[in-house]
Amino acid sequence: MSIFYDMHQRNSFDSWRDFTEVQRMVKEAIERGFVEEIPVSIVRPLPSSETWYREKATGEIYSLAEPNPPARGSWVPIHIDDFVSGGSTLPIQ
Repeated sequence: MSIFYDMHQRNSFDSWRDFTEVQRMVKEAIERGFVEEIPVSIVRPLPSSETWYREKATGEIYSLAEPNPPARGSWVPIHIDDFVSGGSTLPIQ
């Protein structure tokens, strides 16, 4: 199971408290060296608050977008193949 899934199993947040708790866990995972923030570089409309994180051990990428009412914010996996086929360039190292 993914470290990201363990942080929050749902794709959205019920409250700002849930969102800030995920932010705290991601920051801790970065400090411990398990996760890194990567640039968002795809061709699609994005919320300005979206941030991508990659788990170093697995390469799994998750997107975190803060709540912007009426939107509830999101915490969703990014599937590379969905973007590569569209001609996007992703920051894969």
